[in-house]
Amino acid sequence: MKPQDFENVKHFTYEECAKTGADMAGVKKKLIYTMDDLRLDVGCRFTISSNGLNSGKHAPNGDHYKGLGIDGRFRNCPWKPNVVLQKALDAGFNAIGFYYEGFWHFGIREKHKMWYRDKHGVYWPMLMWPYVGAENNAFINSFIKGEDNENR
Repeated sequence: MKPQDFENVKHFTYEECAKTGADMAGVKKKLIYTMDDLRLDVGCRFTISSNGLNSGKHAPNGDHYKGLGIDGRFRNCPWKPNVVLQKALDAGFNAIGFYYEGFWHFGIREKHKMWYRDKHGVYWPMLMWPYVGAENNAFINSFIKGEDNENR
C-alpha cells in the first residue's frame, strides 16, 4: 500500500502501519480496508503490533510475509472475545487467531483457519477447544460464553 491508499481509511494511518517495520508496498489493500471496517464495527482502538512483511516470530509461509496478516489488540473494548470473533468473520477475515494474552491475528487468505494459543504457547484449532486440557477449559468456556477473564 502507498500513503495515498490510506485516504479512505478512517482508523489507521500509513505511518501507524509502517512503524511496525512492515514493507508497506507488499501489504494488501484488502487487509487494511477490512481491518478498518472491523475497527469501525467493534468501536474500540486497535493497536497494531505486527503487520505486513515485517520480520518477527511468524510461520515462514504465514500471512504476515505475504502482506495478508495483522496482529494487535483492542484497547478498552467492551465486547467479549466471542463477539469480536463474530464481527471479524462478518467483516471478511477468514484467518483469525486469539491468544491467551489478549492479542488477535486477523488475516485474509485462500483457506479458512481459526486458532487459539494457550498460556503455554500451544496452538489449538478452534474446533479442538473442548480438548485442550483442564487448565485451559475455564478460560475457553468463558471465551465461548462471552464472559470476562481476569487472567488476560
